[in-house]
Amino acid sequence: MEYTVQEGITINEEKPYRLRLTGVDEGEEYIRFVFEFVDEEIDQMVSGVCKAKLAPGNRLHKWLSVFSGGNLEVGDSVNPEAYVGNTVEAVIKKRLKDGIEYLNVVDIVS
Repeated sequence: MEYTVQEGITINEEKPYRLRLTGVDEGEEYIRFVFEFVDEEIDQMVSGVCKAKLAPGNRLHKWLSVFSGGNLEVGDSVNPEAYVGNTVEAVIKKRLKDGIEYLNVVDIVS
C-alpha cells in the first residue's frame, strides 16, 4: 500500500466544535472520553481526559453535568457510558508530544 503525505488538520482553538461521544475508557485514576467531529469534515478522533474522581467543581463533574443536562449534586450517581452517542460543544487544543500532534478536548461548554 502507498501513502501520501497530506496537510495537517487546522483547528480553531477559540471556537467550540460539535462532537459526538463514541466511547469511554475508564481506568483506576483517569477516564478518557473519545469523540468524533459532527459538523466538520475532519476524519480524526479526539479525546479528553479527566481524573476518575467525581467532586463538585472538578473537570469530570463539569463534563458529566453537561452530558446529564443539569448540575450533579453530592450523592448523585452517574455512568459515563450512558452518554455514548450524545453530542456536545467542546473546545479543542493541539498538543505536541514526542513529535506527534494530538487533538485534545480541554473543555466541554454545552
